[in-house]
Amino acid sequence: DDDNGTDAGSAYVFKRTGTSWAQEAKLLASDGAAGDQFGNSVSISGDYAVVGARLDDDNGSASGSAYVFKRVGTAWSEEAKLLSADGAAEDQFGWSVSISGDYAVVGARLDDDNGDASGSAYLFKRSGTIWAQEAKILASDGATEDFFGKSVSISGDYAIVGAPAENPGSAYLHYGFTFPEEVAMLSLVVEPVYAVPDSDSLKVNALMASSSGLTLMAAFESVDAVLIDSVYLFDDGAHHDGIAGDSLFGNLWLVPAEERHYLVNIHVSKDDTLIYIRENAARFTTIGPVVLDSYTLFDTIPNPGERLFLELTLRNNGSMANATAITADISTSDTCVTDIGALGQNTYGDIGPGAAATSAGAYIVDVNENCAGDQDILFDVLIASEGFDFWGDSFTIHLFPTDTTIPQTRWHEKSIDSVDENFSQGVATDGVDWYFSARQTLFKTNYDFDFLVVNENPIPQFLQDQSYNHIGDIAYFEGKLYAPIEDASTVKPIIGLYDAVSLNFTGEFARVPQSHMPWVAVDPRTGYFYSSEFNGVNKLFVYDPNQNFALIDEVQLDTTLSNVQGGAFLGDFLYLACDNGDFVYEVDIAFGRVTNIIQVPAGHEMEGIEAYNLDSGLLHFVADTRAEKNVFYHYSLEVLTSNEIIQTSHTLSHTLSHRNSRIREIEKPGRRQCRSLSAPPHKSSGLGVMFV
Repeated sequence: DDDNGTDAGSAYVFKRTGTSWAQEAKLLASDGAAGDQFGNSVSISGDYAVVGARLDDDNGSASGSAYVFKRVGTAWSEEAKLLSADGAAEDQFGWSVSISGDYAVVGARLDDDNGDASGSAYLFKRSGTIWAQEAKILASDGATEDFFGKSVSISGDYAIVGAPAENPGSAYLHYGFTFPEEVAMLSLVVEPVYAVPDSDSLKVNALMASSSGLTLMAAFESVDAVLIDSVYLFDDGAHHDGIAGDSLFGNLWLVPAEERHYLVNIHVSKDDTLIYIRENAARFTTIGPVVLDSYTLFDTIPNPGERLFLELTLRNNGSMANATAITADISTSDTCVTDIGALGQNTYGDIGPGAAATSAGAYIVDVNENCAGDQDILFDVLIASEGFDFWGDSFTIHLFPTDTTIPQTRWHEKSIDSVDENFSQGVATDGVDWYFSARQTLFKTNYDFDFLVVNENPIPQFLQDQSYNHIGDIAYFEGKLYAPIEDASTVKPIIGLYDAVSLNFTGEFARVPQSHMPWVAVDPRTGYFYSSEFNGVNKLFVYDPNQNFALIDEVQLDTTLSNVQGGAFLGDFLYLACDNGDFVYEVDIAFGRVTNIIQVPAGHEMEGIEAYNLDSGLLHFVADTRAEKNVFYHYSLEVLTSNEIIQTSHTLSHTLSHRNSRIREIEKPGRRQCRSLSAPPHKSSGLGVMFV
C-alpha cells in the first residue's frame, strides 16, 4: 500500500459479526515511509495488534521494526514502536510477529549472532503502555543462514521460532518466561523433519532450565491423535553431546515403515508424577520425500537488472502415501537477488506417490542491475504439507553478463514493387500464401512473393464517406482476412472482414471501443481477437467475433509499450512489432509478461508482423522503410538453441543483395533482454516470423 509512499504498507482490521466480516480499521505507521513494507507480518490478540515493517531503517537500512496498536471501542491507535536493542542494518526485524496477552515476539531472520543470516527473535513485555524488550532468543545450535526467526508464534508462556533453512528446517520451542522453574524448557529440537521410513532414527533433544528430579518422555502420534510409540529422554550424556548432568535430555527413535505425518508430545514428570504435557510440540514426516523435479525459467538468458519468472515441478518420491496440500517457497542469500515474489498461488495440491505437480502460479525473482553476471545463483526450496515445512531442495540459475548478445547476422533483401503509393502496414499468412495490407490496398502473393491478387480499393465507399482511410496490420482466420480500419481522426476504428480468395469486402464489420486500432491478431486456439492502442500500451483488448466483436476481457501487461504497429500469435505467445526503435516483443498472455526479443537494425520501420511454424527453423522478416515507398524487404534468420543459450546461423533467401548488420539486445534497465524463440515452451520444430 502506498499511503505513506511507494511500498510503505498498511494493515487492515476486520471484525466478525455472525458469519459476516467487516473492515473496522486501517492501520498505518505514524512514521511510515516508502519501502518500509509495514504489514509484512501481522498478529492480533484481544485488544492488541502487532504489525511488522521488515524494511524500516531506524537501526540502519532494512533493520526493521514492529508497531503495537491498541483498540478502544472501534478505534485503533498506535501504542508503541518496537525496535531491537542491538538492531543493525539488514536484520529485517519484523519479518515475523506474534502477540499473546502482554507478550509479543518479533523475528529477525537475518540477524548475525550465530553467523551470517543465522537469525534471532526478541521477546517484549507490556507494562501499562510501555513495551520493553525482555529477552533475545537464539537457537541453541544456530548456524549461518538458518533464518531462525522467519516464523514466530507465542501463546501464554510459550514461544516457538522457525528456522526453515536448518537442514532443511527446525522449530525451536522456548519456555520459561514466566513458567514454573521445575519444568522450564528452554528449547526443543526434533530432527530430521523428514525421516526415511524404517531407516532413519529421529533425534529428540530438550534443553531444560534444571534437570533436578525431572523425567522426560517423547510421545509420537499420528495427526489424528493415535499414539504410535514413545521413548524416554535421558540426561546422561549418551544421546547428544557426551556430557551428563547438563540438563540436555535426548534420545533416538527408529521411525516405523509407514508413510505418515507425526506429532510429537513432550511429557514432563517429577518424582514419578506427571506435571506437564506439551502437546503438538513438533511435527515430522515419513511421507515422500517431496523434492524438486525440475523448473522452467521463462527467460533463457537471464541478465542483471531483469525480472525473472519461473515455475517449479515437485515430485513425491514416496511409495505409499499422498503428500497433501503442498506449497513451496524459494529463497536465496545471494545479494544479486533483490526480491522474490509470486504471481498467483504457489500451490501444488495433493501429490500422489511417484507423481509430480507444477505450481499453480509463477515465482518472480528480481535481479540487481548492479550484479556482475556470469555466475550461478543458488536458491533454496522449502516445501510444506498442510502448512508445515518438511522438505528442502535447491537449484541454481546461471546469470549471464549484460553484454550477452545475439552474434553478427546477415541480411537479405528482396524488393517488391507495391501497387499502392502508401506505406505497408500489415502481413498475414494462411500457410500457403502471403497477405499484405498497405494503408489503402490489400494484395496477396505466393511464398516466392509473386503477386496473385490485388484490391486497390478495399475500403467500401460508405466507410470512405465517413473518413475511413487507413488499414492496419491484418489477421487471417478460417478463410477470411480481418482488417482494422481507422478513420482520419482515429477515434472510432472498426474491424472489417475480407474474403481471403478474392480480397473483396464481405460486408461484415464491427465497431470496437478503442481510440486507435493499428493491428489485430487472432488466437487460433480460442478464436478470440486481440488488439491494443498505439501508444501507452499497458493492456490488450480481447474480442469475441461470435458476439459481434464484443469486448470480453483485458490483459494487463507488466511493461508499457509505445508505437505498437503489429501483432501475431504463435502457440502460447503473442508477438508485437513496435516502430519506436524497431523492437519486437513476446507477450505471455497467461501472465501478461513482456519480453524484448529482438531489435531490427535501424532504417527499417517495423509495421505488421506474422508468426508461423517453419520446419527449417527460419525466422522471416518483411520490413518497410520510410526512405523508399512501395518497397518491401524480406529477411531470413535461422535460430537454434544449445544449452539454453541463443546461437544463430543464417541462410540467404531470395538473394538480391546483402549487408552486415547486428541484431542487438535491447538495453532497457530493469527489463528482460533476449529470449530463444525456439526453446520451450513453444515445443515446435521451428518458428517463422514476418514483419512489415
